[in-house]
Amino acid sequence: MIKAVTLFLSLLLCFSVYGQTNDKDIELSSKFIIELIDKVEWPDGSSKDSFVINVVGDGKYVPILQSIVSSTPSGGKNIVINSVSIDDKLDECQIVFIATDSLNHLAKILKQVEKKPILTVSMFGTFARYGVMVNIREVKNGKIKYAINKMTARKAKLTFSEDLIKKAVETFG
Repeated sequence: MIKAVTLFLSLLLCFSVYGQTNDKDIELSSKFIIELIDKVEWPDGSSKDSFVINVVGDGKYVPILQSIVSSTPSGGKNIVINSVSIDDKLDECQIVFIATDSLNHLAKILKQVEKKPILTVSMFGTFARYGVMVNIREVKNGKIKYAINKMTARKAKLTFSEDLIKKAVETFG
């Protein structure tokens, strides 16, 4: 019985630590998201003078993204970071950052932006398998490991740079 309790508590601790994201990881992930603006080609007219990133879920990313945007030159584009809920209209942006691990929320988000020139980015699990275009899998030692879903991007008329594709740890489509 003691072994079973010890095993259960060990597994619980492992899952708790795995699910945590520290401030440095959030900052690196946020910088990566901003860098995606230059690594994705949007169809004409879909990325005007203002570039909008909607963040759904964990709000701790919003101030960090805003800080990065305010301190980084953006090639003449005004970059706006919005914190939105799952029930908001999500399709008036160029990037939706999915900062939630809920599969129900994921399905609802992907349905809203389906076939629209909106890049979807997530930090959780294997969401690229479900249609997220860029899925940050791991942030470790200052490096980001990510998967991309080229098929979903093609449907949205988005094109990834060759550099982005080559550095992905896994690709779909």
